[in-house]
Amino acid sequence: MTLWQLFKAIPRAIAGLIVGIGTFLAKQWNQYTEFGQFLWILALCAMAVDAGISYEFGSTLSYLHAGGFALVALAFCILPDVAALEWRKGRKVAGGWIAAACVPLGLVAFLTHVGYSASIRVGDMQQASVQNTNYAAMQDAVIEEKTNLDMWRKQLSDLKDQNAWTASVTADGLRASLASADKAIELEGKRGGCKSKCLALMEKKADLEAKIATAEKVADLSKRIEATQRIIDGKRTEAAKVEFKSSAATNHNDTLFKAINMVTSGVFKQSVSMDEREATNTGIMGISSIAFLLLAPLFYFAAGLNRRANVMDEWMPTGVNVKGLSLKNANLGTLHAAPAKPETLVMEKVINNHIDDRMALKNIQAALRDVFGAPATA
Repeated sequence: MTLWQLFKAIPRAIAGLIVGIGTFLAKQWNQYTEFGQFLWILALCAMAVDAGISYEFGSTLSYLHAGGFALVALAFCILPDVAALEWRKGRKVAGGWIAAACVPLGLVAFLTHVGYSASIRVGDMQQASVQNTNYAAMQDAVIEEKTNLDMWRKQLSDLKDQNAWTASVTADGLRASLASADKAIELEGKRGGCKSKCLALMEKKADLEAKIATAEKVADLSKRIEATQRIIDGKRTEAAKVEFKSSAATNHNDTLFKAINMVTSGVFKQSVSMDEREATNTGIMGISSIAFLLLAPLFYFAAGLNRRANVMDEWMPTGVNVKGLSLKNANLGTLHAAPAKPETLVMEKVINNHIDDRMALKNIQAALRDVFGAPATA
């Protein structure tokens, strides 16, 4: 077989696969009543959500876990209806074992739902807590620096009010006068000893030194204020980038707890503690997980209760031995001409279903023949 022949056979193979899937879905669809078909669509949608939740949780572990958990979810959705159907057919042992197997499957599916809910709700609460902690820390840092700034501004204002001369005199200028005072004291001592005049010069020097200290303090406070203002401006810029995050899960938990508390005790609670919030969140996750868990199986089971009567008649044991029938050469005209006995109706349904299956198989076998060169046998 050449590569070109293989390439040309691909569309037919795909078409055969599509026909096979379409035939299967059509048979599934036709077995239900109109209301059953509506329930079956809802069941398929719920199954997709259920499998998606299980897959998302499993993907946090590995892709094998993701696929396995998704299959478990699908099995738990479908097998309860299969168990009930086998029971109605009279195969009670098989139905009982399938129903028993649904228990561990349901438990695993429930755990995946709880795990997914925890990853979403608890994760949202944790992320909001961390971000809001950073937000509060940034705001506190700005407030702390602003407190220091206000304190130093007050000290500077009081110092200038008490020493008005500081507005026009600097410490460097006073140090030049201090050097002159030292020289005057030195010269007075050389003239005949440091007496009353020398004492006055020394007092003048001490006054200059006090003024220098005051001027230096004014300068130091001014530098601190400028530096702190720059720090505050920078922290405000950083704080503006950190926004307060409102957690939907936290708000949900708090609101629900307050509502329950008000209904049960008649008292509205202003604040909710962390333990109360986590307990409420656990209850919400448990209830929502159970609801998601049961939704798809209930839809599928309810759809199974609304199958068409003739479908159930065909599946029910009638005592007719159809193993000996040659379905390939069966004559439907003979069956129609015979009296409408229950056995005849059953055989007619079996033959019709067999013919539909053979039509789908022919399309698939034709595609396989082109691909592998195998002869198509019907």
